[in-house]
Amino acid sequence: MKIREGFILRKLPDMNLVLPKGAMVKDCRKAVVLNDTAAFLYEQLEQDCTAEDCAKALMREYDIDYERACRAAEQTIADFKEAGLLQEDGL
Repeated sequence: MKIREGFILRKLPDMNLVLPKGAMVKDCRKAVVLNDTAAFLYEQLEQDCTAEDCAKALMREYDIDYERACRAAEQTIADFKEAGLLQEDGL
């Protein structure tokens, strides 16, 4: 899975924002606010990767166990899907 084209992550001193860019601005007129962990996963998903890849990256970055990393990755990916940030399968 991968982040859809047309979005950009902006890291500000006190927040992380995902904003639409280009043609996406007319379809998506709102920003998505991410915590630091979600922003980290967003960056992982800018490259094509799996939920397991994301969990392993969380384990390395935050020194957490596999089960906790899997739950965090799966929940964040579900949130990204709901927000329309991920490419649909086959695209």
